[in-house]
Amino acid sequence: MAAKILTSPWNQGNFTIPETSLIDLLLTDLEDSLKNHGDAVWLHDVSTGEKLMYSEVLPSIRGMASALTKMGFKKGDMMIMFTSNHVLYFITILSAWKCGGGVTLSNQFAPADAISRQQARTGARFIVCNNDTAARALDVKTRCPDIKEIFCLGDANGCIKVADLVKDDGSAYPGAVKQDYDDIIYVPFAPGTGSALNGVCHTNRSLGSCIYTMRAKKPTKGLNVIYSAWLFHLGTIEMVLSGMKNLHTNITLSVFNEETLFQAINDLKPEVAFLNQPQVASIANTDIAERHDLSSIRCVISGGQFIPPEVERMVRQKMPNLKTFCKGYGMSEYPHGTITAPIGNHVFDLSAMTEETIDKPGCVGRPCPLTEIKVIDQNSGEILGPNSPGEICFRGPYMFKQYWNDPQNTERMKKDGWIHSGDLGYYDEDGYLYFIERLKEVIKYNVFPVMPDAIEKLIMSHPSVEDAAVLGLPSLQHGELPLAYVVKKIGHDNVTDSELLDFVNGKVADYEKLRGGLYFIDQIPRVVGRVNRRELKSRAIAEAEARNKQ
Repeated sequence: MAAKILTSPWNQGNFTIPETSLIDLLLTDLEDSLKNHGDAVWLHDVSTGEKLMYSEVLPSIRGMASALTKMGFKKGDMMIMFTSNHVLYFITILSAWKCGGGVTLSNQFAPADAISRQQARTGARFIVCNNDTAARALDVKTRCPDIKEIFCLGDANGCIKVADLVKDDGSAYPGAVKQDYDDIIYVPFAPGTGSALNGVCHTNRSLGSCIYTMRAKKPTKGLNVIYSAWLFHLGTIEMVLSGMKNLHTNITLSVFNEETLFQAINDLKPEVAFLNQPQVASIANTDIAERHDLSSIRCVISGGQFIPPEVERMVRQKMPNLKTFCKGYGMSEYPHGTITAPIGNHVFDLSAMTEETIDKPGCVGRPCPLTEIKVIDQNSGEILGPNSPGEICFRGPYMFKQYWNDPQNTERMKKDGWIHSGDLGYYDEDGYLYFIERLKEVIKYNVFPVMPDAIEKLIMSHPSVEDAAVLGLPSLQHGELPLAYVVKKIGHDNVTDSELLDFVNGKVADYEKLRGGLYFIDQIPRVVGRVNRRELKSRAIAEAEARNKQ
């Protein structure tokens, strides 16, 4: 079989994406749905019991967008979302978009230093926090004089309550702010080169395409969808916003607890569950399904980390009414790469769900609608044929516009109209794609990116350390566990692994902690000066297997 470009098998000719601003598309959808189908719960936080109705969305946006306008937030401005889940989370985002601005997202576990760097790179003048992140947000404000206001999805001293902003009289509501199809509206920060995170700029075009193509032809109205993922994840944002047209109820947890999650499934009977790898593993490997009634779930969606086929089979055995297990593969720069079932047909349309399981170990599915994929030789750029490993490349409407103020890295990632993923993989004779490994030096712990060289620099700042290397130890429960190999300085034999672990873990975010352990080694293997992580990873896996047998 000759080399080829992979295309989607799913209804490609039937998608016509409107060239309009995303906020206008969403609010028009909402107005039509309320008129034709009545009201429903949009967001339900089971941790607090708070609910937000669809009928409250437009008045809340009117109030908050007016309040933002009075404070000087305008077209082109950026707002940092630095908070956990909340029923008003999306009101702040939609209000910023209505003013013609954008949002840059961070996870709520990030230290103040990271948020300060994000502010410096984007020029954001407003931060949205919650009670848990307020102290760090206020710390950022003292460091960054450009920060004008801190808004709180809660009630923290020194912050303006979002609950008060949505009650504004609406007198300064921006109305029709001219927005271009290629205006930047959404900027997550993703792993890039070195220890820095790149600001990935998405536009009305790219993010709108993601959301528009997730709609079903014949959607089931009023679906209940529960999320274990945080709302700042792109997949969650796409699911929540694409479901507005059909008045889906979105069930979230502002304080995550696995027991609460599965009890909510037991009590609220959602049909669709968006689960991260740890929750999928819990269903497969614990008695959680026996202790809770999960029979309402017809579809499980999981992305960000690979789910082995044997785990999917175990989940299906424990969830008797599960029809579709939808797994996706993509990246911040190109969210809709491959999928094992088309979301529009098999998630939002219950009648179209299938029990089909792709029993191909390592397979991540076929191209999403409108996506093209090629696998190329890393050196020559030649398009490779089936079963030939190379770099995976994407092309389609979901492509990010640029890295924030970083044309050099943008050019490296976008070449000749293609996204070069930095991931190694191949496709088979049937057109299914397989992921082998990341070529980028980034660790994924519970879908959170961990930059190894940043932790290596921290370890080597200890006076007893000569050299260090950090890598990800594969974990069924968590994806990867950060693990370090360390070379001691001559004359510092008394330093212990526990001393260094305390030194590192006390200075990093929770998701960056060395949960895989810290081990001493005589020499860090290197190739042309770079850490040979593949060799170290093989060693770490072998040593972990040996420890488990003891």
